[in-house]
Amino acid sequence: PFDKEKVAQYMPIDLYVGGITHATGHLIYFRFFQKFLKDLGWVKDDEPAKRLFNHGMVCDSNGEVMSKSKGNVVSPIGLMEERGVDVSRLAMFFTAPSDKEVLWSSDSVTGVEKFAINKLFPLNEKLRNSNPDLKYYFKREELSEFEYSLYIKLNQVIKQVSDSFDKLQFNTAISALMELVRDYDSDKIKNDSFNDYLILKTFQLSAPLVPHLAEEIWAFAGFEGSIFKSNWPICDESAIIKDSIVIGVQINGKLRDEIEIPIDCDQKRAEEVAFMSDKVKKYTDGKEILKIIFVKGRIFNIVVKG
Repeated sequence: PFDKEKVAQYMPIDLYVGGITHATGHLIYFRFFQKFLKDLGWVKDDEPAKRLFNHGMVCDSNGEVMSKSKGNVVSPIGLMEERGVDVSRLAMFFTAPSDKEVLWSSDSVTGVEKFAINKLFPLNEKLRNSNPDLKYYFKREELSEFEYSLYIKLNQVIKQVSDSFDKLQFNTAISALMELVRDYDSDKIKNDSFNDYLILKTFQLSAPLVPHLAEEIWAFAGFEGSIFKSNWPICDESAIIKDSIVIGVQINGKLRDEIEIPIDCDQKRAEEVAFMSDKVKKYTDGKEILKIIFVKGRIFNIVVKG
């Protein structure tokens, strides 16, 4: 039997994720039946979901939408068997913003695989078994200059990753984590508690992106429960007040450099700074620039032909 009280507990759902093709398919029926039941008085809400998110289509390296009829489909099963589930997930997340088309190629996997296997996973070997309080906020006088700059960076990343997850912009979350791991230098950190604090926070932030890897790392760190039962990191607001920010510059989805720009920098100024970089020039000089994706304060992605 239809139970109005039970339906009211679960509806409307928080988030509906689907491709744009759903607008003339499943989404029509999903909304029609909700409205029909509302007219009958069986449900209280006019819409079945609080939020709709249309993800981009997956295309091949030539920009053609993948289709069995075209014979250009890359099997995710084969990719997962060859490179692992987490690396495959990371590659899909990092290639493009979630609401944009994904230009898929085998190159999409290489960079994130190196990050996950060669950079992120080995952090567990740097732990010093200090059992830090992960709810603690460090004070300036407790840390060296390098340590405090890294503490600022950590809190900026916590805020950016949290915001990116809320907006389903996973590529910017990954870029932020790559920058944090790149800046980490165990030899320059004398405070054992801060060292372990930073590493464990990094694992927690990475968990939704690479869940299997994160669980294994969490167990290596000595925790018995799941990493997903730990408290999500909350940034120390007092440590992230700055006039400028550093954002990654991607070229065809690959991180090539970083630029420091004012917090309120617009796209025109960001382009000027980015194209002054020798690392960016290396990959753009003499090439046709198809488009530039600029997310204020988050990411700068240059799409070039060839």
